[in-house]
Amino acid sequence: MQFRMNHYLSSGTNLEGDICNLGIEKRIGYLTIAIFLVIAIISIMVILTSQYRNNNVTIIGADVFEQRLSSDLNLDDKMYILTSKSSIERKLSKLGYIGSYSVEKSSPNNVSITVTLDDVVFCSDEYLFFDDYVVNYNDNYSVYCNCPTLIGDEAVVDSIISEYLIINESIRSRITQVEIVDETEVHFMIDDTQILLNLSSARKLNEYIDQFYDYSYEGDVLDLRLKYD
Repeated sequence: MQFRMNHYLSSGTNLEGDICNLGIEKRIGYLTIAIFLVIAIISIMVILTSQYRNNNVTIIGADVFEQRLSSDLNLDDKMYILTSKSSIERKLSKLGYIGSYSVEKSSPNNVSITVTLDDVVFCSDEYLFFDDYVVNYNDNYSVYCNCPTLIGDEAVVDSIISEYLIINESIRSRITQVEIVDETEVHFMIDDTQILLNLSSARKLNEYIDQFYDYSYEGDVLDLRLKYD
């Protein structure tokens, strides 16, 4: 009987000790969380009130498009801690004059953006036409207009860009001017030879040239001659 009583008393003492230890562990856990939250809040307050609050953006590779790209992204006045890498990449993916890009973030507030520009397909007096994007022309962009000059109805240019881009490169590299007469008639100037393409015929320009012209190269000179029956 005495042994059972001692056992019960001993068990009760151990249980009280376990409860006490558990309480201490909980208090230590709560204290750790509280300290972490205080540090986090202080860190955020320091960042929000310091010179590192906003993004410090560096753009590499944009050349004369850097000012435009900076404006399109609009990151300079944004808070660094609220600017995610994925959000910048989403913006870049929607800018058709950007061919490829990479984004890096580093402490305390640095954002580095490296881009390559896409090729300009056509240039006119008012616009630069990319594959699926249009940029207003200004004199700074003229260095990128190593492409055919576009004249005529610019409103229907989308209907010929996809057709133009599949032209054999050896021929396309010789095209100096594209004149859009209307939605079905386009004139290509290859060196000094003008080619009329009727888009309603649903023929590819390569096929059109093969059907009506003989062409050959001597060095950098394209010899393009109309076939005669």
